[in-house]
Amino acid sequence: MEIFKDLNEKSQNKIDEIDEKLLREFASQATGDVCPMQAVMGSMAAQEAMKACSGKFMPVMQWMYFDSLESLKEEGQDESEDQYQPQNSRYDSQIAVFGKDFQKKTELKQIFCGWIWSHWM
Repeated sequence: MEIFKDLNEKSQNKIDEIDEKLLREFASQATGDVCPMQAVMGSMAAQEAMKACSGKFMPVMQWMYFDSLESLKEEGQDESEDQYQPQNSRYDSQIAVFGKDFQKKTELKQIFCGWIWSHWM
C-alpha cells in the first residue's frame, strides 16, 4: 500500500479513492503462478508466433478469451493473510493465488493416471 500511495502521489493521473481490499488481492495474486494455465497459454502463443514467422500456415485471426471466475474467492471464504503465505513446498506459487484451503482440497483429490491412461489407449 505504501508503494502504491507513493506512486499515486507522483502520478499525473491521481486516483482519489483507493479500494484497498481490491489492491491487496491483486498484489497477492500477482506474486503467484498457475503453471498449467501458463503452459497452455504459452504453447498456443508460441504456435501462433511460429505460424506468423514462417508464413506456412495462417495465424488465428481473433483474440483469445479466457475466463476463470471460479478461481476467484467466494463470499465468506477465509481472506486472512496467513492463508496465502508460502509453506516451503513446491505449490507455494499456487498457494499465493488460491490459498491454503484450496491447495488442501486439491491434494485430497486422487486421480489414478495409470488407470486413465490404460482405459484411454
